[in-house]
Amino acid sequence: MRRLRRAGAALLLALVLAAGLLPAGALEGGSDWRAALDAVTDYTLAREPHVGTGGGEWAALGLARSGAAGAEGWLADYRAALEDHVSAEDGVLSARKYTEYARTVLAVTALGGDPRDVAGHDLLAPLGDWTAVTRQGVNGAAFALIALDSGDWPVPAAPAGAEQASRERYAALLLERELPGGGWALSGTEADPDVTAMVLQALAPYPEAGEAVERGTARLRALLAGGADSAESLAQGVIALCTLGEDPGEELTAALLAFQRPDGGFAHTAAGGSDPIATEQALCALTALARREAGERPLYDMAWAPAVRPVTLPGATFDDIQGHPDQAAIEALACRGIAAGTGDGRFEPDAPMTRAEFAAMVVSALSLTPDAGAADFDDVAPDAWYAPFTGAAVKAGVAAGTGAGTFSPDETIPLEQAAVMVAQAARLCGLDGGFAPGEAEELLAGVPGGADCSDWARAGVALCLREGILDAGGLEPGRDTLRCDMARMLFRLLDGAGLLA
Repeated sequence: MRRLRRAGAALLLALVLAAGLLPAGALEGGSDWRAALDAVTDYTLAREPHVGTGGGEWAALGLARSGAAGAEGWLADYRAALEDHVSAEDGVLSARKYTEYARTVLAVTALGGDPRDVAGHDLLAPLGDWTAVTRQGVNGAAFALIALDSGDWPVPAAPAGAEQASRERYAALLLERELPGGGWALSGTEADPDVTAMVLQALAPYPEAGEAVERGTARLRALLAGGADSAESLAQGVIALCTLGEDPGEELTAALLAFQRPDGGFAHTAAGGSDPIATEQALCALTALARREAGERPLYDMAWAPAVRPVTLPGATFDDIQGHPDQAAIEALACRGIAAGTGDGRFEPDAPMTRAEFAAMVVSALSLTPDAGAADFDDVAPDAWYAPFTGAAVKAGVAAGTGAGTFSPDETIPLEQAAVMVAQAARLCGLDGGFAPGEAEELLAGVPGGADCSDWARAGVALCLREGILDAGGLEPGRDTLRCDMARMLFRLLDGAGLLA
């Protein structure tokens, strides 16, 4: 987009104010952007969701990432519309514009879904095709990189005969296309604010791109100084700066708000009415700003990360754990909503734990999103209380089936099997799962019963021993895991990982 001169932008702003097109107070030091976010959210929710731009994927991303109150129904309708569309198109969103896949991956990730299975189709797969993605040049590479990193998704294998893509190749292409003086464009030698902002969003997680990002950021600020001739340019600028951890500043924020109309939507240009594409871009930008102000992760950073668990039920306890050796661990989990009782104020600490109970407790401990759809086992009914927990645990790689399409939810768990699953949870929480040569065997040899540990379980049990999750005083790998054992192990895991507030 062409950059406005500062004087021209000031005149434009005055005309907008005089025409009464700006929400009251929107320019008070940029302080009313929260009211602007509320208004554009209401505008978006009042419109029917669909697949595509102007009320589709970008709107779903903005609503989901803002945590907008009352958006659940809209997002559910969007998800249904997307699944219907993907089914009708047999998973083909476009034959040439692979940014269609990247945009959809972002929306599905924001909704907590898996883009590798949308109505039975893998929408991430096309992003592994280097030639097809980079047919759109800088735009294709930038959006592919943003989409892949949004959920820390693996780069898919390229189709047979196609050239394999990688994060490194996408980033290298973007760095190669940097213009003299910084910035990027789809073509030509003059940096474009929209394209520069999107490339900065893509390169933000890559330290090796630091110098190019620094030059691009300075160029972006210069391009947007005094305003821009479209809301989209300003919105992309706000998203980019928030992604980089920088304050967009009151001037840039106010310039964006100048495009908001009384109905809550945003115009593409100063003289226009509410425009669907400009509106959803502004929604995402204000959401990015809100997330930055709240100290939350950037708009596109949606990869799962363990959450610190604060006390939400102070004083929570159970009648039958008083004086139990694991009382403190059980109560620490209970007061954070992690350990549930068995009814009538009881926890039954010395009862064997079932696989279904394990799934429920570990999903709660790790703040995973319950997902009944991922529990594809013959013996797990979709309406079973444990189906959402089983699905989430399997999806996260913490649990697995028992073979032949079964999960065996009512079976008890041998201690070594529980240790392996908790070890995987420990890796998800950032505890290092690697060992120096001979370290794992040395750990097992130093524990009574360690020699009896199964080969497949030795690394997981050793990790739990090293991190203090399992006691070093003795190990009975084949015995049933008790409910108190699991509470103790999860408490030590969360405490060791610094996840208990």
